[in-house]
Amino acid sequence: MRTRLTIALLIFALLPSAASALPKGPARLNLGQRYRFVFMSDCRSGDRMYKKIVAALVKREPDFVVYGGDILPTFCNEKQWANFERLSSPIKVPFYLAPGNHDIEDERSDRFWASHMNLPGNERYYSFTVGDDLFVVLNSADYRNDRKITGAQFAWLARTLDPDRYEHQFVFVHHPMFMWKGAFHEKESLDRHPKERDRLHRLLAEKEVDIVFHGHEHGYRRMDRDGVRYVIAAGAGSPLYHAFHNFAVIDVNGSMIEVKIIDDKGVLRDEFTRGTIPTMGREAAKGDD
Repeated sequence: MRTRLTIALLIFALLPSAASALPKGPARLNLGQRYRFVFMSDCRSGDRMYKKIVAALVKREPDFVVYGGDILPTFCNEKQWANFERLSSPIKVPFYLAPGNHDIEDERSDRFWASHMNLPGNERYYSFTVGDDLFVVLNSADYRNDRKITGAQFAWLARTLDPDRYEHQFVFVHHPMFMWKGAFHEKESLDRHPKERDRLHRLLAEKEVDIVFHGHEHGYRRMDRDGVRYVIAAGAGSPLYHAFHNFAVIDVNGSMIEVKIIDDKGVLRDEFTRGTIPTMGREAAKGDD
């Protein structure tokens, strides 16, 4: 009996994984110098709110979407994954994802993640380009280096970032770099390992990264450190720790970056810019109000 069970498990493990129903995230998007994308994160255990967030962001007509992690309430749950795909189905543009701590916790969940992705590189951490701009997705949920960007991943990041080659550089990583006193996840993010966190921050500053987007701390907050802007926009449906449910709409127009934080009702709650407004005029850079 045990032999039959072992054989059955081996056969199952060798079967090809089901193709993801999410739109593919290619390694390069040819959108020119003017485009729009959305960042959102943390929808697990919040289906009703996530449905509202998806409906609101689709109205903004992004060219692609980046999701910052924490999809599943339960690791390796096929039913929950199918539900996420169903709720995300109104999104018809390229869809990129970063893993969160509710997505990967061990080798088994790591394999589950990879089997459901259609992303560049190793699908846990990877990069893609949009015109002259670089987008880097990191894996802070690596079960071998939880809440650290270190080893091979750090070395790869150091090689990939290049301010001389790219006009803008955006980084996405589930766990925030810097937390504040009283935050729900204080000492439970990348700040759990200050030495590795500070080394990562120095690299991002040295390589002139424009914005780092985070999830994990359900709510919204932004801060600046040494020229790098860190944005927590983790309000795609999960129970809130502070602030409001949200997603970020990012308009890039040449050297200009404009970020708008939108709540689940479609109301603008915050906005900021980086770079120089193009000579075509302020309205060309603003996008939707």
